Formats: sequence, structure tokens, C-alpha cells
Amino acid sequence: MSLVRKPLILLALLLSVVLLHPLGPGYAPPLTNDPPLTNDASPAADTLRVAVLVGSLREKSYSRYLADALEEIASEKMTLEVIEIGDLPFYNPDIDGPEGPQEWRAFRDRVAESDALLFITPEYNRSLPGVLKNAIDVASRPHLRGPMAGKPAAVISLTEGRLGGFGANHHLRQVLVVLNVPVMQQPEAYLGGVGDFFDDRGRLIDPEIHRFLSKFMAAFETWAFRIQPQGGTNDHL
Repeated sequence: MSLVRKPLILLALLLSVVLLHPLGPGYAPPLTNDPPLTNDASPAADTLRVAVLVGSLREKSYSRYLADALEEIASEKMTLEVIEIGDLPFYNPDIDGPEGPQEWRAFRDRVAESDALLFITPEYNRSLPGVLKNAIDVASRPHLRGPMAGKPAAVISLTEGRLGGFGANHHLRQVLVVLNVPVMQQPEAYLGGVGDFFDDRGRLIDPEIHRFLSKFMAAFETWAFRIQPQGGTNDHL
């Protein structure tokens, strides 16, 4: 066997394992039962206020169902609140400033009051939805001093297809780098086949996904307490 063919065969084997995974190639397997890492930092508060940004405007979207489920899954140390983004005007630097749109100012204030960020997004054309990108653009100003800067974040992408929103997830992570938003690296969450996770009332019914999300949120809690800016400000920037 030639040296050229060996890597190709290994790659083919890897792709076959990924693509045949019943929950999609991006699904992150459940974490181990190892105890959570010790929080060595002195958190600014006993409870994390998590701003949840949902990237779908559909009233009964799977993203919204997931946000509702995570409110119940999160521990008492985390308070999750969805901040609506559908009514934000498109970002335009010409009208930004102290007298800019009231919707922008209200949104920035809500984000500023949070300690951490949780993004839940579908994938549109291998990227994040425009409504979510617009919300990030609004919150990105002033540059590196916007209300998202410095806040710990986590990303969950989900699709009815098998890829689990991998493209949207990583495009979103790339955007957040520019805002100086630290994103939890592990565990990753790409939820493929999401249509089977909920009943017709939007309740999470898949026990394996519930276990995975419980461990994901526990990891996010530990990490966010350690990363969050002291006093909830961005004075360190």
C-alpha cells in the first residue's frame, strides 16, 4: 500500500464513523462522570445571569424549545433569560450613538446586565441566521467596549439534518473572537436530528440528549464562574 493511499483510507474510515453516527457527525458525546473542575476564582456573584440569544424567529422553533428546556436543566446557580432579537433594526453606523434606536439601547442594556452568554442557533446556508448576526453587530459597539465584550459564552447549534449546524457553530465562534468574547471550547454541542428530541408540545423527551445537555450546562457553569469579569464589568479591556 502506498503512502498516499494510507491517509486516504484512514480519512475514509473516519468519515464513515462520523457520518453513520445516529445523532449526526457534530454530536458531542456525553461527558465522563469525572467531577467538575474546582472553581478557583472568586465569582462576582453567587448566581450567573445568562443572556440567551436564540437564532430563530419561528414561534415553535426547535431552538426555542431547547432554550426552554435548558432553563429547567440549569442548576439553581444559573438564571437563564431569553433576550428577544427579532425587533432590532438592522445595524447602521450612521444612526448609532446616544440618540440611536431605542431598541438598540434597550438590547445593549439587557446584555450588559448579564454575566454570561448562551447562543442557541440553527444553521442557515452553512452559517448563522441573519437575525442573530445583526444582534451581535448591535452589541459589538462601541468596538471592544460593547456589552458582550469579556463575557463567557457557550454555543449550541442544532439542525434537523445530520450535520448538527457545524458550519453555523464555527462561523459564530469566529465572529465572537472579534468581540473579545471567550467561548467555552469543550464540550462542543452540535445537535443533529433535533426533530426527534421533542414531543408535539415542545418538551424534551430524549433521555440521552437530556443527560448530555445536563453535563454541558454543568461544564458551562463551572467555566463561566471562572472566566466572568469581576464585578460584571469590562474594565479589564
